[in-house]
Amino acid sequence: MKGAVVIIKKDSTITLFNNSAIELFEFKQTDIIGKKLSEIEDCNINFILDVISEQASFRNVEKTVTINGKELVLSIGVRPNYNLNRQLESYTIVMTDITEAKKMEEQTKRNEKLLAMGELASGVAHEIRNPINSIGMIAQRLNKEFKPSEEQGEYNSITELLKTEVSRINKIITQFLQYAKPIELQKSDVEVEKFFSEIYQLFKDQAEGKSISFKVEGEKDLTANFDPELCKQTMMNIIQNAFDAVDANGDVLLTYKSENDKLAILVKDNGQGIPPGDQKKIFDLYYTTKKEGNGLGLSISQKIISQHNGIIDVNSDNKETIFKITIPVA
Repeated sequence: MKGAVVIIKKDSTITLFNNSAIELFEFKQTDIIGKKLSEIEDCNINFILDVISEQASFRNVEKTVTINGKELVLSIGVRPNYNLNRQLESYTIVMTDITEAKKMEEQTKRNEKLLAMGELASGVAHEIRNPINSIGMIAQRLNKEFKPSEEQGEYNSITELLKTEVSRINKIITQFLQYAKPIELQKSDVEVEKFFSEIYQLFKDQAEGKSISFKVEGEKDLTANFDPELCKQTMMNIIQNAFDAVDANGDVLLTYKSENDKLAILVKDNGQGIPPGDQKKIFDLYYTTKKEGNGLGLSISQKIISQHNGIIDVNSDNKETIFKITIPVA
């Protein structure tokens, strides 16, 4: 969409509203031309007056606004218009929707951060694996070759605990190394309805057991090109998080559709939501708020979607959480 252009007089009367502005704000020209902002019912462009009042230098600014229920990031430029007597007559406002660009920018930052963390994790893992394995071998030898003269039960318990902890650390190291590996996609043309039907079956029993209303809705006869196994892993991570977030009789809704040559997938739950301070951290490696979580699920999901040149995004408040995934159809 090209820039939305609006011209407003000093008294906030709108004199120009181009086609891009009509598309952005979903107004008809006949409903808005010649009217003041205060006279327009359900007006969602009053923020323009705020931008004008805030602009001392009239440089381009970025502003997050809500238009018709959608949160958008707009690049806004304001230019004052003067008459021949150098008296201010009106303002020309040019607005460009940069929401997707900002999401891509945020995802790129996330990817760079995760890549750095993965490389660090890999380096640390290699350094500590050999001494950890040595400790494990010593524990095995102690258990087999040495017998204490007393307190043998406690001795055996300690050596077994040592072996168990070494095994646990080795498991963590393996996770480090697996995460640091580049993901090789095995893409194929996938019947989307069949793909999500299989995922529904995987969660059907859990939903019934927890009295959760789990529904899957989407377009018919939709085909997309992606790695079905890796995308299934991503969807299972996100859906399981939604199941964990809702109480008994909660709702989890998965929808999918074609959107601008992309497959758009939404997973919505009516749980307590994710605190604002946590929303930017949930994709970080090893960040978790669950007692038994390992903090890998969403990090891996982020990596998988990024490899598909897609975007994974979250919006949450205290009433609902929506994860949105978009990946190219072809």
